[in-house]
Amino acid sequence: MTDQPSSSDFIQASRVLKVKSPLGED
Repeated sequence: MTDQPSSSDFIQASRVLKVKSPLGED
């Protein structure tokens, strides 16, 4: 794991959070 997370990693994490969290739909 690198200290600097790539944009792809950040976007992927954001997508996962949106999928797991219904707050994104509200």
